[in-house]
Amino acid sequence: MFVNEQMADERRSVRRRSLEDRLYDDRRHDDRLYDEVKPEGDLAALRRRLVSVVAVLKEFATFCLSQFGLLVLVVSYSLIGAVIFGQLERPNEKNSCLTNKNLYNFAETSMVDRMWEVVKAYQQLNDYDDATQALQGLLSEFKDTV
Repeated sequence: MFVNEQMADERRSVRRRSLEDRLYDDRRHDDRLYDEVKPEGDLAALRRRLVSVVAVLKEFATFCLSQFGLLVLVVSYSLIGAVIFGQLERPNEKNSCLTNKNLYNFAETSMVDRMWEVVKAYQQLNDYDDATQALQGLLSEFKDTV
């Protein structure tokens, strides 16, 4: 029985060696084929560049799929979105503010004119209590308008 085990071990080692030799020969054969079909000039440079771009994209994808990468991606996406939104809405916001400012200035000027009219009218009558009430009414009207 000892002899049979020894022969089985020898067969296994021979099989293992022969398999390794075949793999080595196949690799060497593939390298030889690649050397024979190797592209020339610009095509080779393009292929190398493409391989390097694919490698960089794989690294980027690996980074983005990590937890820290996802955090960086979400934060940068939010910041870029905020900047773009600010750039798109800035002209609208300026127009809206200018329109509201012009409306306010018009309402303020007309209210001041009306107040001067009330002051002049009540100054001739020397009725300061009624003048104060009229001015307070005008101011509350102005607050409601604005």
